[in-house]
Amino acid sequence: GKKPIFENFGIDKQIKNSFGKIVTIRSGIYLIIEHTEALHVIDINSGHRVNKENSQEDNALAVNIESAIELARQLRLRDMGGIIVIDFIDMRQAKNRQQVERQLKAAFKVDKANIEISSISKFGLLEMSREHLRSPLSDYSHRECAYCGGTGRVRSRENIARAAMRDILSRISGGGIETLSLRLAPETAEYMHNSFRREISEIEKRFAIRISI
Repeated sequence: GKKPIFENFGIDKQIKNSFGKIVTIRSGIYLIIEHTEALHVIDINSGHRVNKENSQEDNALAVNIESAIELARQLRLRDMGGIIVIDFIDMRQAKNRQQVERQLKAAFKVDKANIEISSISKFGLLEMSREHLRSPLSDYSHRECAYCGGTGRVRSRENIARAAMRDILSRISGGGIETLSLRLAPETAEYMHNSFRREISEIEKRFAIRISI
């Protein structure tokens, strides 16, 4: 056909889901997947998936069952291994918690990895472990951000600018440098021009140096 095959079968969207922090399920439910050094955390959110005719308990059960199927799939796709903590929506009835546990175990039947699953606690938390079968998917397609160090948060322009000023002084304090060029992201460079103009001018006079940003 005229449509690219990946677009036609929705594969592009699934690939994006396999890398993203937020995984949206068709009914409006979404999963938030966080990674730490020691474990992975998956948070279940009901999103728009609320049936006003059902009780809060029934809605929680429906969301958790649907989420269990998708999160088992995501663990396989991403080959997430180690300790995994899943934060399900709270359910008061023990029989409902057990039903979600059974659904999760059933969803893992196609997974070749060794898996151990605990019971859902009264706080809605389930702990499980899964072995790695290969390198995580992200290892093939991503590299760690050189600026945030993997935290997902970049330093503020003020923080970077002050660090740059300290770096300038450190480099020129020994003497023997006539010109120094500093390369920064545009908004940080503009901030330095506006907020550190006087300090830069004083450094240039003191060390007989020309600083360009």
